Amino acid sequence: MLLATLALFVAALTQPLLAHNLVADAVVIPEMAAPWLLRVPREKATMRQRFGGGYEAYCV
Repeated sequence: MLLATLALFVAALTQPLLAHNLVADAVVIPEMAAPWLLRVPREKATMRQRFGGGYEAYCV
């Protein structure tokens, strides 16, 4: 799930570079950053709680 969210975030970052309407597309970046900043820490905490040291070893 993290990679899918990261892919959407990167796609959102590239939209203002590709689109002609930069004002409207600039809204996409904060729109995608908010779920990323709110969801990823919660998912990491859940993974640490569920898998403990195994998840920590996987992340390294």
